[in-house]
Amino acid sequence: MPAMLKPTPAALESHEQRSPLWWVRWVPAVVVTILFLNLLYVVGSLALVPVLASFALAYLVYPIVYQIEKRGLSRPVAALAALLIVTLVAAVILFFIIPGLWEQSSVVGSNLMAYFTTENALRQRDALQRYAPGLDRVVGDRIEGFIRDPSGVLGSPGTWFAGGLSDLFHSAAASVDLLLIPFFLYYILVDFSVWREALEDFIPPRFRDPFGRLFDEVGRILQAYVRGQLLISMLMGAMYAIGFVLLQVPAAAGIAILAGLLSAIPYIGAVFGIIL
Repeated sequence: MPAMLKPTPAALESHEQRSPLWWVRWVPAVVVTILFLNLLYVVGSLALVPVLASFALAYLVYPIVYQIEKRGLSRPVAALAALLIVTLVAAVILFFIIPGLWEQSSVVGSNLMAYFTTENALRQRDALQRYAPGLDRVVGDRIEGFIRDPSGVLGSPGTWFAGGLSDLFHSAAASVDLLLIPFFLYYILVDFSVWREALEDFIPPRFRDPFGRLFDEVGRILQAYVRGQLLISMLMGAMYAIGFVLLQVPAAAGIAILAGLLSAIPYIGAVFGIIL
């Protein structure tokens, strides 16, 4: 009788792949991967914004740290002194602009609410019927109803309360993020070179020099971009301040500073300045 042939490893593997339950062994790996990605998402959503903001601020604060360090102080002391200087300057600016902005915002809110009256609703409906009858037939009733009573569109007080609670939680989370930024910024200013050396240890020796050159080039580009945006914001703020002073706008300095900072986002700074 012919000898029975033993199945080869390739045949066993082929048979295992044809099994209808071959995918079961991958289930734990998929579950672990999903849990790991979910953990990265949760941690990233909490820490990503403060970390990115800290890196952007580090490009702005580093020249101050460098000048202080040249006077013989250590890097940790220089970083701490630079953070104190920046904090004091920001506190002084906020101390002068917040009262004026608060008053101006109250005036804007009062003027805006004075617009929602029955007389104005009738006047706007008459103008709409005269100049845009087609549009009046489509949305005329809704526009008139909104001007008469905006609460129907904006929501009831209960909705506002629920939204206020949600905004409160979001504000609390944003406050935690703001509190994390100084700590991240300090450690970036002090230990960034150590982080880079630790990162280079994971790179094969033959790729370390190209990686270092690329890393330095990216750093210079980001530094130039952040400082350029700050310079543009300062110039726009100065132009807004001159224009607001000539137009005798209340709280001109505060509005100009915020509009200048927001000008880094296209159109937002101009819209903010016009509204206030």
